[in-house]
Formats: sequence, C-alpha cells, structure tokens
Amino acid sequence: MSAVHSISNPSAPMVAGRRSGPLRPRRLRAINASGECPGQGVLALLEEHAQHHPLNRALVMLDGPQTHVTYVELAQRVKRLAGWLSARFPDGGEPIAVLSASSPDWGIVALATIASRNVLVPLDVSMESDALTATLRRVAPAITFSSTACYDIARALAAPVGEILCMDDAHLDATLAQAIAAASGSRVGKPAAGTAVMAFTSGTTATPKAVEISFDNLLFQIRALTRCFALRPSDRLLSLLPMHHMLEFTTGFLCPLWSGAQVHYLHSLLPDEALTRIRALGITRVVTVPAWLALLKRALERNARDGNTHTPSTTALRNHARRALGADFEHFVCGGAPLADHVADFFETVGAPVIQGYGLTETGPVVSTNTRSGFRRGSVGRPLAGTETAISDAGEILVRGPHVASRYRLDTGPEESVADDKGWFHTGDLGHVDADGFLYVTGRIKSTIVLASGKNVQPEEIEAHLQTCDAIAECCAIALGDGNSARGEEIGLVVVATPDFLNACEKTADDVTQTLQRHARESLASLAAHKRPRSVIVRDQPLPRTATGKLRRAELTEWARAQTETQS
Repeated sequence: MSAVHSISNPSAPMVAGRRSGPLRPRRLRAINASGECPGQGVLALLEEHAQHHPLNRALVMLDGPQTHVTYVELAQRVKRLAGWLSARFPDGGEPIAVLSASSPDWGIVALATIASRNVLVPLDVSMESDALTATLRRVAPAITFSSTACYDIARALAAPVGEILCMDDAHLDATLAQAIAAASGSRVGKPAAGTAVMAFTSGTTATPKAVEISFDNLLFQIRALTRCFALRPSDRLLSLLPMHHMLEFTTGFLCPLWSGAQVHYLHSLLPDEALTRIRALGITRVVTVPAWLALLKRALERNARDGNTHTPSTTALRNHARRALGADFEHFVCGGAPLADHVADFFETVGAPVIQGYGLTETGPVVSTNTRSGFRRGSVGRPLAGTETAISDAGEILVRGPHVASRYRLDTGPEESVADDKGWFHTGDLGHVDADGFLYVTGRIKSTIVLASGKNVQPEEIEAHLQTCDAIAECCAIALGDGNSARGEEIGLVVVATPDFLNACEKTADDVTQTLQRHARESLASLAAHKRPRSVIVRDQPLPRTATGKLRRAELTEWARAQTETQS
C-alpha cells in the first residue's frame, strides 16, 4: 500500500451518497465569498461531488494496469490526508513538494495540501539533479512526496527535502502511525499567508523564479476558465502535460474537478497511442501545447495517406481525422508557446478546433483565451473578465488583476514583488490589442535580435515564415555575434529536417544540409532583407524545449555559436 493510500484511506468505507441532477458547486463559491479558508472549500466541493455522483470516475491512470479513483473515493482520501497534514502542521503554511509524473496520487496530494492550508511545491521530474537541488534550497519542503521512479533521485539530492514519502509500494519511508520527524536544519522563511502553490517559471532565458500563487489567484482562475470553456460533468479530458506546469494544473486538473468531469492520465506522447485512447475512451477535450499538436497533425496526415504519395483531399483528411479522434471529441485547449497558423488551420478544417490562450506562471497562469463563441485567428483571445491588459509605449504587454501573483521568492530568502507599484505585471512579451479586444503576442523582449544598423528583429516573425515548409520540422532564429560590438548581432537560423524529407532524400549529409539551407532561404525570400538569416545551421537532433514546448533559446544559441566556431 502506498504512503498516500495508507495515510488518506480510512479503514471504514465512506457511504455512497445519493444520485441527483447535474452538479452545481454553490458551496465553494459561498465559502469563498464569506471569507472562510478556501482550502476548506476544496473539501466542500469534493463532498458535494461525492453526494451527487459518487461512483463517477474522477481520476484515471492509463499507463500500466488501469486504475481509477471515483469522486467518493477522492473526497474520502483527500479529507483523510488533509487531516493528517493538518495534525502534523496545525499552523499550515509548510511547503509540501511533489516529485512524480502525473497520476491520481499526485492529484490527491495536491488537493490535500491546499485543503490543509499548506503550500504545494510541484517539481519538474525532467530537471537535472543540480537544478532540482537549487529549486529545493529555495523552499526547504517539510515533506517531499515521491513516486518510485523518482525515489532514489529524491534521496540523493544535496538539498533539504524534508521527510520523503513514497507514493508507490516499493519504498515506504513512513505510514500514518509511524511518520518520521521532518528533516532538521535551517528553514527558509514560510511563504506568505494565503499562498497555495509555489510554482516555478520555465527559465527559457534565465534562472527559473519561484512564484507564490495564492488561494485567491487559483479560485479566480477556476471560476473564469470554467465559464470560458463551459466544462460539464460529462466531459472526459486526456492529460498529457506534466502537472507541475500551471496550465495543466489549472485548466487540465482543477477546472475539470470543479465541474465534476473525468481526467485521464497518459504518460506517452506518441500521437498514435494518444489517438487510440481518445477514440476508445470518448475523450472530449485535450489540454496540450503547440509542439505536440504539430506532431499530431503529421501523424494524421501520414495515416490518411495510408502509403500513398498523393496528398489526400480535404474531405478525405477530415473524414479520417474524425474517425481517428472519435465522435465525442470536441476541441483542444492550447497554450505555453506560440501556435503556428497552419497547425491551427489544419485542426479547424478537420473539425477539431484548437482554442488558444496566453499566460505566464505569474498570472496564475491564464491571461487571455479564445472561446468557441469568441475566436479570432492568430490571436490568443480576449483577456479574462475582471482583469486588465495594456500595451506600454515600448509595445510590452502589461497585465493587472486578481490572477496576478503577489511575489517571487528569491534564492536568499527575501521576496520581490511580481507587479509594479501600480499593480501592473510586466510580462516581457510584445504584442498588441485589436479594436475588438483580442490580444496578439508578437515576440519576447529578451529574444529580440539587435542588428548593427540598430534595427530590431523578432525571431518569431522569421520562424512563422517557415511554418509551411515541408522539409523543415522545426526551427529557431537566434542572435549570433556580439550585440555589444560594432558589428552588432547577426541573425542565425537553426533548422531540423522532417522525417519525410530525410526518408525521401538519397543524398549525402552535405547535400542534405545544402538542400535544407536552400529550402529555408526560399521560404524567407519575402522577408525584408535585414530580417533574413546570414547563416542557416542544420541540426540532426530535436530543438531543446521546456516541458510545455517553449524553445530554450539561450541553450540553442550556445550550441549554434559552438557550431559556427568549429566550422570557421
């Protein structure tokens, strides 16, 4: 029996509640409005779900032997574990870390931590040990819940991890009756009162920052997003993204549970396996990122050809895609990185539209989103109701509202405010708003390439011109040279070939490189001369990305500069 189950599962079974009509979670709204602890609202909501549809599945694990947790079981186990955490930490506010791939147990720990007024610290299992160590030193968790796969990693970290509780059977450090004391040593100051989650930024261009997200931030997001997406108890979501990312945690986990829906966890990102699950389980929605949608698009196109070299007609492709996704599927929800127009157009054409939004960890995370009733191609939708978005004189997107986190926790312990003295959070992204209030993101300030002429070039504009090039799977425009020198920066382009191009190519490596370079330059011919790359570098490995598909530009720039130095 796992630590989570042994702590959260009482010996006496909970009596199944009565069945009735559709769930209307008034109690959580009422509790929040009355000013009581939002954590208790989590328990109230789960208990209401348990009364209305106790045997409905809430969380389902698809990898390995399929297991599931019903709503009555979820309420029971969360309440038990929350009670145990409250008894251990009666004052609340203690950091509780989770080092595990997504699973029902991950969700139970998260809900119990929030319900007990402690602070959830979701950790990225893909991090290297040095990065994990640096992360844990900032928060010094009282307890680290770990999966079996991550157990040895947790024990070996040169950082305070507190008491390690394994969520699986193989390594059981503690039970409810015999829990060891939390690790001793210096403690980092507790997070602010009302902090629910300590999340970390993606760190694509700098060291990840620890962001303190409050109960109020989360509740605002849940209410706003469930209205935008109109989630229902009959919905079934497929969870592909890691739950440490705020997009998945809010849109793919908290919002479905608020609405009484089902969440199915699948660790494989192979498009064909995901399609099999989507069709067989009657999945209605998938929260994902642009990089995975691009893979899915290629898989659907390849399967529709069925060995033929001719491109199938639009009707044939639509019919194939609808059969592959199943009759119940409605749409994708996408965020975390820019979505290519041709990918969005493809899924719109085949009847599986992509609802694209925009946000950052500091905004809890969603700032804006399209909806099925309010959609604008190429935009990231309108800002959430009750929030403000502005564009500075320099073109930077500014955000203000109840979704903005209060502060960062720094390495040294002190805090730093997320927003300025007027409450505006400076996103670091460039964009504009059209006359109808739709927001467009055009680039990132830190990614801007400054040429010797003084002209600024946004790499995203260059990359967008290569979206429809059949030979190029992915690309990244970067700055080569020294921006502080008289020559300024020069534009470089890193490209990766598509598998179809490589399979059809019977040329040497040098010929492949030259052919890809020619394809890239032809695709960019319509750009202004100063925006065209001076060099095109071919890479035989996928581009480095974060868990949500954002390009790690700094890492790729170092690699590209090393390649150019080797060739010179």
